Amino acid sequence: MRTKTITISIRLKPDELDIIEEKARESGMNRNAYIITSLVNKQVSMSPELLCRLRQVQSLLINYTGELTDSMKNNLNGDIDFICTALLK
Repeated sequence: MRTKTITISIRLKPDELDIIEEKARESGMNRNAYIITSLVNKQVSMSPELLCRLRQVQSLLINYTGELTDSMKNNLNGDIDFICTALLK
């Protein structure tokens, strides 16, 4: 069975459209897919780079059995800061 689609128009300020287009591009989606994914499906979209960094942090925390060195802590903190900043944009 085919689902009928509806076309709507919305009013946006130029900077609002810029934000939507930028976030869609970062997520590897077009505008429509980004809006549907973000609002209707209530999913947070992540860029491949962000997802990759999150997986690296997860892998290290799951698999590492020794004590974290200061260098490892600094790298983790940097990755976590990057991920949080990207998610809060």
